[in-house]
Amino acid sequence: MSCKLELNGLDAQLTEQCEQEFQRQAALYDGELFWYLDSVYCNIELNSPSIKSQVVLANFANSACPFSSLRFAASLYPYNDFRWPVHSHQAAIFYMLAGLEIVQNLKYEQRIAPAMRMFESTTECKSLMHIAAHIISTNSLSLSICPEIHNYVEQHLGANYIDRGEH
Repeated sequence: MSCKLELNGLDAQLTEQCEQEFQRQAALYDGELFWYLDSVYCNIELNSPSIKSQVVLANFANSACPFSSLRFAASLYPYNDFRWPVHSHQAAIFYMLAGLEIVQNLKYEQRIAPAMRMFESTTECKSLMHIAAHIISTNSLSLSICPEIHNYVEQHLGANYIDRGEH
């Protein structure tokens, strides 16, 4: 299932700025890594409901930024916050699982490890993991995703919230 969203047409100038940031980081890391940890980009608060923040998050999520994938998923999830302009249940699932997979793939990458640890220590991460747990539990995904993702979500919630269907 692919539910990749392109919001580029909603703000072409902002999309171009996002592309420039991607290219800047691609040059720094030989095109291997891209991440944007900050919660503000070009004076746009990425955790504040607006079309501009979703355009930025979509661009960065589609460039494989783990933080943006998780944030974009939360913004899309209809049960999270109805103030966000764009909602999509299927796309929220897609971006949440993609973000968690990227996190798992990068957990031993030394260039991103400090940023990852910093992010994981935030209340934002815990909030995102609550949404992840809700997505996994309510969409019967427990048996179809890898145990590492279950463990990661549970570790950052501080409890066992996901029913793995192991009865």
